[in-house]
Amino acid sequence: MAVFNQEFEPKLSIDYLKAIDNYTILQKPVQSFEEGMLSVRNGENRALIVIGANFTKALTQRGLEGNFVEDMYITMGRVNLYLDMTSKASKMTIN
Repeated sequence: MAVFNQEFEPKLSIDYLKAIDNYTILQKPVQSFEEGMLSVRNGENRALIVIGANFTKALTQRGLEGNFVEDMYITMGRVNLYLDMTSKASKMTIN
């Protein structure tokens, strides 16, 4: 899986990525979204995970404000996953 971590000073994003079992899912860092998507299109990776630039800030704010947090923090705290749905193995794993 290609991993594009946009955080300038990664904190919680590193913890998140460490929680993914690297035995089952081998993480391959990429330098840009485009590089990651190209690796999926070329079949080098089956997926791309993208962590936004303000991931730690957003999760911290969500922890402080709970259900009353602004929508922008919910959006900034998302982890986006782009899958190669042309792969039969990927389809079977997800279903």
